[in-house]
Amino acid sequence: MQTLQYLDRRKQIAKSRETLSVMAPLALRLGLDNVAGELETLARARLHDPAPARMSTRPLSWAAVLLPRDVRSRYLDEWLGELDVLPTGKDRLRFAWRVLVSAPYLALILRDATWTAALCWILRSNLRTWPPLIALLAWITAEAARNNLGDAAVVLITVPPVLNTGVKWLRAKFT
Repeated sequence: MQTLQYLDRRKQIAKSRETLSVMAPLALRLGLDNVAGELETLARARLHDPAPARMSTRPLSWAAVLLPRDVRSRYLDEWLGELDVLPTGKDRLRFAWRVLVSAPYLALILRDATWTAALCWILRSNLRTWPPLIALLAWITAEAARNNLGDAAVVLITVPPVLNTGVKWLRAKFT
């Protein structure tokens, strides 16, 4: 039972069930209480392995880092509570993915309203929106031109429409 982690997951479950139903009761009848207790502990640990839940808690912790410090623990506790009641690993993974994807937007909502107001003010006018983006585009183009002028041309052709789409999306979202 102590080397069970090196077996396939299905074999771990089968051996753990066999240990709980046959080996542990046999050890008790033979008077080996310590051995029976250890066998039961190891077998139950494999049957109720928290590893899938742990894998889903990492993204939740990452998402909580985006939130304001004063509400982080509350949201993380709530998310972990939801995670505990989900029946399958697939459901836990789907929930963790949804939280991770929506965390930046939640963080934006929970942050100070002046930041959002400043973003709305910038997005209302092309004169305030485009100069920083043009500077960014110039820097990206210069970096691409270091290696290859063809890459710089591709950047100049492809990046401005993407930036324009992003600005339109932000304007629709915040103004």
